[in-house]
Amino acid sequence: MRLIDADALIADIEERYCKPCKAKGEDYNEVRCRACWVDDAIGEVDGFGDNAIDAVEVVRCKECNHWLNDHICTKWSGYYGTIETFADDFCSYGERKESE
Repeated sequence: MRLIDADALIADIEERYCKPCKAKGEDYNEVRCRACWVDDAIGEVDGFGDNAIDAVEVVRCKECNHWLNDHICTKWSGYYGTIETFADDFCSYGERKESE
């Protein structure tokens, strides 16, 4: 899965396609825009709206409340035995350490 910035994509499309068209006067005061494939594409990207994926903050083990300096995760130890974790690992239980 790839995440994109929809606003940046729309701005890029408008810069590359709409701006030159308007500069040449080929848009007929935006009358032709409503029939243009570029306007349709922008509408599709803009229409994702509620279906957009919000950014997810990843908490690496080294930043997590459950991680010990000896590479052991206290969240997983015991239930699964002792599991070695590494500083750049992450999991769905990641809870960022509070600032000291």
